[in-house]
Amino acid sequence: MPDVEVRPLRLRDVAQMARWGKHEDLRFQAYNFIGRNFSDFLSWYLMKRQPYKKWVYGAFADQLLIGYITVKQYNRTQKSAEMGISFNPDWTSKGFGTEAVRRYLELVFERFDLERVWLKTAAFNARAIRCYEKAGFVKYDVQREPYEDQSMPITLVNKWPEWFEYHDELAWMDYIYMEIEK
Repeated sequence: MPDVEVRPLRLRDVAQMARWGKHEDLRFQAYNFIGRNFSDFLSWYLMKRQPYKKWVYGAFADQLLIGYITVKQYNRTQKSAEMGISFNPDWTSKGFGTEAVRRYLELVFERFDLERVWLKTAAFNARAIRCYEKAGFVKYDVQREPYEDQSMPITLVNKWPEWFEYHDELAWMDYIYMEIEK
């Protein structure tokens, strides 16, 4: 099992993301980190970590930041929150993501007194779905929605017609909703 530490991400950790690899697959390019200087790092950090709304945790292997996982849409009354995740593509498909998600869940179930964590992922993202299932998530819904990155909708539809459709000047696709209970 990979040795992964998950802890709250600090601003000084963000600079490591400037050295992350790049996703070559167009469907994942929105996850490429584009920050290059302190101002970029600060803007990104403040967007991801909003007091009482959003929290961000870093996944580390040997002190190296290899990914981050967020808590968003935290609902104290319903004891639930949404999880978001992004990983350095150089560290994917090696088991680190699954271990990071497990450690993250241990932390947030306790820290936020949660009963349920949910997420949504693109239906084409088989690697992520496998990771979430290995960590204990189960599918509970599928929704057709506008694709999160609309920067190249026609290119996506033309290249992957099995995943994307185009109407209302937007690329649409299926998202799988998954959840895990305490």
